[in-house]
Amino acid sequence: MSMRGGGYLLAGILALLAPAAQALRIDGLNPLEPRLAADVTPTVVAHRMEIPLRDGRLLSVAPWPPFLPQRFGRQKIEASRRLLPAGPSDRLSFTRPSDGRPWLIVGQGARDGTVLAGAWRLRRAGDGWALADGGKVRPWHAAAPLSVPADGARWCLYLLDGGPATLRKGVAGEREPQAAWAAQRLDANRACTPAR
Repeated sequence: MSMRGGGYLLAGILALLAPAAQALRIDGLNPLEPRLAADVTPTVVAHRMEIPLRDGRLLSVAPWPPFLPQRFGRQKIEASRRLLPAGPSDRLSFTRPSDGRPWLIVGQGARDGTVLAGAWRLRRAGDGWALADGGKVRPWHAAAPLSVPADGARWCLYLLDGGPATLRKGVAGEREPQAAWAAQRLDANRACTPAR
């Protein structure tokens, strides 16, 4: 085997041994019972968000991205899970008590066509993802959040992970590309925090 071939083999073995990036998971949701929780305080510790509910149950999001807010005051949380053949689609919306609309939305299991903010929808673009609002289509990558106008405000949309179609254990054997994402409403004169 040539040195070049051995180098490729070694690089391949090291890639297999390296820890894979952990996909975002939202746990604690029941598809038959959408959750609305007022006056809760989410906490983030060691890249895991926990939202204690009054009935003793817990919603969690992990890994929580470091470029999203790490400290929260009291929030109203709306949480939903839709069961689909290739796996669930989850969504959490955060609203401050003094505000009538969400300022942060986090989702996982989004498919082509999922509405993210305003008229902006997730679209499959070759092996990657794009955002479309009916007229404009903008390529979307995990390393580059997009600032878009929606519902009278500017929103920063982050692609958290968007892997290829894979079979999931315990699911109906369907393959469908899915993405995890976040949308944060921006205050005036504020730009998107870079994804890192």
